[in-house]
Amino acid sequence: MDWSAISAEYARLREKYKAQCEEICPYPSILASVAVEIAYQTYRTYSFAWLFVDGLLENLKQHENVMKREVRKVNRLTNRNVEGKELTVHTAIATIDDLEFPFHVPDGVYSLFEIMGQFFIGYEAERETVVQTTNTPSLLDEKSTRRVLKNYLIGFSTLKKSQEESQLVADQVLGKKLQIQVVEYRYVHIVDEHGERKCIIPRDQAIRRDEGLSLLDFDGAAIEFLTIEKVTKSSFKAIVHIE
Repeated sequence: MDWSAISAEYARLREKYKAQCEEICPYPSILASVAVEIAYQTYRTYSFAWLFVDGLLENLKQHENVMKREVRKVNRLTNRNVEGKELTVHTAIATIDDLEFPFHVPDGVYSLFEIMGQFFIGYEAERETVVQTTNTPSLLDEKSTRRVLKNYLIGFSTLKKSQEESQLVADQVLGKKLQIQVVEYRYVHIVDEHGERKCIIPRDQAIRRDEGLSLLDFDGAAIEFLTIEKVTKSSFKAIVHIE
């Protein structure tokens, strides 16, 4: 049995259906609540709801006090083969295995745990203010996060059904300077000069709380596709420059 092929197919289906659900309801808190209800009533399990972990965590935070255990998703490790069990953070830079990336948590060594291909850390933290949730879908903590992003890795959804179709999309955008279009403050589309949608950025890629980044703030920004890193049946990853 080819477990790597099974894992890749599972990841493709997860991303496909997650993107379709987010097209219907872009609000993490609401989507997570609906997913919990559907999962339990239909399958008597909560596995499906873990696709929308941002919303689950947001719902939990609505009932937190000032001093609570903080759970943070490590977006850069999603669907990666991670051998290490601990994430080391120093001056907002995290390291594990041979990977290094920005991660804004206090300096320290954090135990890493994995749920359905997504990685998290947990730690005790005292918040300076009452915990905030995403009352508006386009901002993080009511501040714009827009800035220049150079050589930045992002996952894109093509909503195609085969790797060949997704490869065609990747080939079309490679080397091109396109535009980010935020639709109804909910969806992040990549469009050409005629406004034609080429691909989309799934919400788990568009909102990265560990980096203080929301691509919902980047409406109208230019995005240049420098290299294509990986192509699956319904998605691809690319190194981009956004300004």
